Amino acid sequence: MAIFNLPKTHDEFYTLQFLIMFLIGFGINVYSNGQATLIFMQNEYDIKPDSSVYNLTPQYEMLQKYTNQTKYRNDWVQYVILILYFIVSPGVSFYYGFFVFKKGQWDDYNNV
Repeated sequence: MAIFNLPKTHDEFYTLQFLIMFLIGFGINVYSNGQATLIFMQNEYDIKPDSSVYNLTPQYEMLQKYTNQTKYRNDWVQYVILILYFIVSPGVSFYYGFFVFKKGQWDDYNNV
């Protein structure tokens, strides 16, 4: 049972767009947490990702490896967000706009 009595095609469209926007928001949260971690590592331990610092203690080498992994994950999440926002979401809109939605589809629902 549909709450708003939407046609199935419109419900599918809104559901897909909601899921895409949810994933984008989740990705932004993950990205910002990773950036905050990298800023903390730089301010607290003076360790930057991919820096060429030699003669580190084992603890600092472990932190350097962690910052490198965090930077890699942040870059990956950023690319996923950009692909979802600029390619997938408009692609879904164009697909539904040109191939699924029909002219006059809302006429039956406006006259109720």
